[in-house]
Amino acid sequence: MGEDDVEARILQYFIDFTNVMESNGLISMLGGTERDCQKKRCKLLIKNLQPEVLKVEITRLVSLEHREAKADDVRLYNLILQCARTQQKYHLMQNESKRKEARPGPVEVKPPVKKDPPRTGCWVCKGNHWLRDCPVATEEQRQQAIEKMKQAKDKHKLKRTKTAKTLGKRMALLNGMLEAPYCLDTGAEANFIPRRYASELESLKGCKLKLLEEPVYAYPVGDQAITCKTGVVLNMQITTAAGKVNLQNVHCIVLEADEHEFLLDNKTMKDLVYGGQRYRSLCPRA
Repeated sequence: MGEDDVEARILQYFIDFTNVMESNGLISMLGGTERDCQKKRCKLLIKNLQPEVLKVEITRLVSLEHREAKADDVRLYNLILQCARTQQKYHLMQNESKRKEARPGPVEVKPPVKKDPPRTGCWVCKGNHWLRDCPVATEEQRQQAIEKMKQAKDKHKLKRTKTAKTLGKRMALLNGMLEAPYCLDTGAEANFIPRRYASELESLKGCKLKLLEEPVYAYPVGDQAITCKTGVVLNMQITTAAGKVNLQNVHCIVLEADEHEFLLDNKTMKDLVYGGQRYRSLCPRA
């Protein structure tokens, strides 16, 4: 548990488990029906979980309160993630409490550090000092110089790309053409792509929208039902906290609403956990 990001650690653990099973030829251990395969997989995931305090808690919860997680790796993933976040929060609170209880040492009073004047000189007289220390600048000249510098900074900001505006979010590359933020909505029954992204992809000749056989009704939180009549099949490169995962032929419903994020359903969530198309090879049907 050396990484700071809890979600990244848990997702990486599931991906590493899949890689180890495949690279060592242990897939046959998970044979049998799909349910038997899931049971064995979940049992091994719990058995090798670290740290020990997390494994003990997950073992207790699966035995007493969340028995469905014994044979459902997505439920197990969500349960582990929830417990790990709770334990991480408790650990941070303990550290903060210990820090406050520790007696502070003597405060060393340091003389104020004098900053060197800017290399460009004063914004008014170009002298070797800061604008605030300029002996000749009037208050009006100071305000005009500050406003001029602000305008220069704003022009620089306008040069940033659309991708730069979404740094820090989960991102998906759609058909190798368009980046969009996404949300892992494990309660969704389908993948939903907002109309804005579908239309932009279509204008780039990156996809072709098709009418659904019958309308689908979406229910955003706090909103009335939205009728969705079109869909699209996309290839995605999903950027997760643990790295990039490629997903092929992902069926999406076009959401006729002003949303900013993709909604990914349970199946896509499972594909992410398994690292893409590995899920079918790991769990053969009887």
